[in-house]
Amino acid sequence: MTAQLQGTGNVCADQQTGGTSSTGKSIGERDFVIKDEIGQEILIYEGLNLKSLDKNYLDKHIDKVLVYYNPQGLRYSILVTYLECEQDKFKNFTEKYKDHISGYAPESYSCIGKPEEVSFDGEFLRCMKMQYETGELYFTIYHIIVRMGQ
Repeated sequence: MTAQLQGTGNVCADQQTGGTSSTGKSIGERDFVIKDEIGQEILIYEGLNLKSLDKNYLDKHIDKVLVYYNPQGLRYSILVTYLECEQDKFKNFTEKYKDHISGYAPESYSCIGKPEEVSFDGEFLRCMKMQYETGELYFTIYHIIVRMGQ
């Protein structure tokens, strides 16, 4: 499915193939990509569901948006974590998440600094920006954590 983003020439296309799967044996299937008015991909969106901090699962998704699903070298990605948890556990989860992503980068990549807080409403949403580098190329993932409740 493709949808026009209102007021722009950009489109959002879901379940777009691109890059390779994490096993490297088939084409990757990204949750969706944003394309500009001439059809060039400009951003990858990937989502994951968590009930607790599964570091290996999170790392695989970081690898997907930076390495496997991104052969064009798109500089920006959005990684949305849908978290099923109680309100009183949300802040603790997001702090552990933030600590983890500050030290994890795929092979041949490096983290640049610490995650930068973009938004935190304390109850349902936290957004942080993490930058990565490989060679002389720089990439940014916007990590958005959405508390879904139980």
